This record gives sequence, structure tokens and C-alpha cells, in this order.
Amino acid sequence: MDAGSPGSDSKLCVSYPVGGRDGGWGWYFMKDVVSGLTSRVQLATDSRKRYLGAVEGAFGAGVDVATLQKIYGAMSEEVARRCGPARRIRCEMKPVLGNPDPAHVSASYVERQNLAMRRFARPTDAFSKKLENRAHAAALCFTFYNFCRVHSTLRVTPAMEAGIAGHVWSVEELAALLPAPVFETARPLRGRISNWPTAGRRARPRARPAYCVYSFT
Repeated sequence: MDAGSPGSDSKLCVSYPVGGRDGGWGWYFMKDVVSGLTSRVQLATDSRKRYLGAVEGAFGAGVDVATLQKIYGAMSEEVARRCGPARRIRCEMKPVLGNPDPAHVSASYVERQNLAMRRFARPTDAFSKKLENRAHAAALCFTFYNFCRVHSTLRVTPAMEAGIAGHVWSVEELAALLPAPVFETARPLRGRISNWPTAGRRARPRARPAYCVYSFT
């Protein structure tokens, strides 16, 4: 699961963990969200009880929470053949904690944010083979989204709208956050190589050039 928590005003995504969908990961996600906030907020989520327990455990009574459940009708054969969603009949909103404002209870913010990221919009072929690489990719994408990408509605970056950045970051500034690169030399190739001068023969080619290994945090 790739979780995100964009704000409705600044569009800033304050937390983006990569993990499971169980209660433990939900609690970790909410604790991470709390660590990035300085004032009382309003949350909207679906009706999964695991998420509600995590919200209450992390925020306590200092949050306004409402659930938004979308009710869909029966899926037609044509829609099933196109792998599309069924027709939505209605949405049910229920206040859970605090005093949430019904006018601001919406799941469209995170859905639109997923579309902006595109990497996390399904179906997609932008996947990672390792969980660690997935987490690195998520950190890179969300940091670029928060600090480098100008939002079409805000005309500034989400970080500038939130007051934590004074200008649009360049890619060079984003890359400057990386630690010093670690250089490694790959093992030499073995076997036949079609484009080698001695094609068709057993040869010991030269070692690959050194490459950089970066770690995103």
C-alpha cells in the first residue's frame, strides 16, 4: 500500500509511507501524519474500522474525523469487460470524532493527488521489484511533488503554499539532499556478448564502469 495524506488547502502531502493495509501499518501512518502537523485538522477516510482505530490512537481527541462510503450499483457486462468501475449510486457521510464540517468531507483530494503522481494510478506498469526500491521511489516522487512541481491550482508548489519553502526548488536542490554517493564496481561480465569484437568466441570482457548507488530517506 502506498499511502498519502494531501491537504485540501495547501495540497501538501505530509506523509507517504509504503507498507501493508493492516492495523499496525495504519497506526504507523497516522503517527507519521501527526508528527508533521502543528494544528488541529479534519480527516476523511473510508469506513474501515482499522483506520478509525489508528486515527483515534494517534490523534486522541484533537481531530475531526468523518467517514465517506461510496455505494456502487451492479456492474454491467460491458463495464466488466472494460475493467472499469461500476456506476456510483450515492455517498454516505458519517461524523465519527469531533465536529467535522460536511462541506469539506471528500476523498477527491487524495484521488486527484494520485492522478497527479500517475505512478500510483492503476492500472500502471510503473512498479518496483523490491519493497525498499518502492519506498525510495515514493519518497522521491512525493518530495518532487511537494517542493519542485508547481500546482496548477495554486500557481506555486504545495510547500510554498504551506509556508515551509520560499521558492520553487530545482532538481539540483532536490539532488543536494542526497548523501555522498557510494561508488561500487560491478563484477565483470562472463559469457558471450554479441556486440563484442570477438563475437562467437568465449572471451573475458572488461569490467563494467563504476556506477553510483544512492539512498533516499
